[in-house]
Amino acid sequence: MLNILAHPQPIRRRVWAWSGVVGILSLVGSVWAENSPIRMEGSDLLDAAVVSTLVTRAEEMGVTVTSEFAGSRPASDRLKAGVADLAIVVEPQDAAPWPEEWASVTLGYFTALVVAKNKLPVEQLNFENLIRVLGAESAVASTRWGEFGARGVWGSVPITAHVSPPGEGLAQVLFAHAVLANGRFKNTVIKHESTRATVAAVRDGDGGLGIVPWIPEGMNDLKVLLIARGREHVAFGPTPENIHAGDYPLRVPLKLVFARERAPELLDWLRFWFSDEMATALAKVGVVALPVSARNQQVFELEVIR
Repeated sequence: MLNILAHPQPIRRRVWAWSGVVGILSLVGSVWAENSPIRMEGSDLLDAAVVSTLVTRAEEMGVTVTSEFAGSRPASDRLKAGVADLAIVVEPQDAAPWPEEWASVTLGYFTALVVAKNKLPVEQLNFENLIRVLGAESAVASTRWGEFGARGVWGSVPITAHVSPPGEGLAQVLFAHAVLANGRFKNTVIKHESTRATVAAVRDGDGGLGIVPWIPEGMNDLKVLLIARGREHVAFGPTPENIHAGDYPLRVPLKLVFARERAPELLDWLRFWFSDEMATALAKVGVVALPVSARNQQVFELEVIR
């Protein structure tokens, strides 16, 4: 069984228009008083935990920061138009690279976790297995755990599939893209209104399998299954190291994008996005931060961008 940190509470996806007292971090100090505010925009999956962390940092630095998290696409457009200084965006692995004048660096990853009861005698699945259970294009009407190696009483237990809503994290969308090749879920897959409801259904049922962005706090009787891309591939769990290396396949990166020529000017804020404080804030919205060694290396690389 793979043990991971539980997500402290569910965060629903919404458009955060940070205006007024919440959105404008108007803490102005003498050092930056003559400069324009730093403008940060990004994914609407980021929320108050991230803004609160930015507020604290702005106060420490004595700077003015404005932030609006209304979506990755508008943030990218406003960055290119010169309206934003930094964009924090979700970028699929197959996204077109940014032109040379822009730097795009990975902050962390949104993931999809495949969870089941601790006592289930199955530790790993591959994409083919998951398609059979959840994919509408699969010719298999139903599956039992015995088909995936479960022995004893578990062998005849039917698998019931449960999925978290797209409004919490990216698990449902990411799974549909990566595993189902943008296909549809079976009609038998139960789509829940919250991640907590999803994992509760897995816990309470006999043969539940859940696709979730995180495990809510207090639900320690579930395990995260190892996932392989195919039969011939090694299965990996979602540790920060495996996710960052690309070995765990159900991931999508969160990127920090900025103009290369402005790297020296923005360096203090670029470094801060790789700090322990920001890693903690991002974890609250389901982002797995880079391993510490990778974050340290990224900070070093930021310092030499010209």
